[in-house]
Amino acid sequence: LYQEALSMVNSLLAVRAARLEGGLNSGEQRIMAAQLRVYLGISLLETNDLKNAQAKFDLAVKSEPTNARLYALLGYCFLKQGVKAEAVKAFQEAVRLDPDNSAYKQLLQSAQQ
Repeated sequence: LYQEALSMVNSLLAVRAARLEGGLNSGEQRIMAAQLRVYLGISLLETNDLKNAQAKFDLAVKSEPTNARLYALLGYCFLKQGVKAEAVKAFQEAVRLDPDNSAYKQLLQSAQQ
């Protein structure tokens, strides 16, 4: 996660610099904002701020509904909160979107037990 945090800081700096130079269009800004929400959600998850992490992942999933990784992160957040039914739904969606990902399948199986 340290590398992801560094990546987030670099992204923030890049967004700020691009804004100052007028180098990002609104679509690029939305993508960067979504990525930053994910990094923030991961940081919140690591500090056990699970409700706020869930809120960030919910927003990320809404902005990128075909991203399996986001559903897996949301599912993991639900699992850490003990909300297995929601975790199963999120992991099922992650597996549906990326059926070859064995990690998502393992997470789904653990949530179903």
